Amino acid sequence: MINLKTTDDVERSVIFLEDWKSGLYFEIDETPMVDWKKGDYILWKNDTLHMAENLGKENRYTMQVTEIV
Repeated sequence: MINLKTTDDVERSVIFLEDWKSGLYFEIDETPMVDWKKGDYILWKNDTLHMAENLGKENRYTMQVTEIV
């Protein structure tokens, strides 16, 4: 079992598994992200505002990783 002292110990990331397609959207810390390439990634601390949305016709494939530092 893992004992977290605080959520400050948590980092998160998203890895894009495909190139960006129309209708796909990711935003972090009020900065919109589009036009990513397969293999691009974004890292952030647990309390950073972030969101993702799929308004397109195709599925959006990503990998999310949560890390305790």
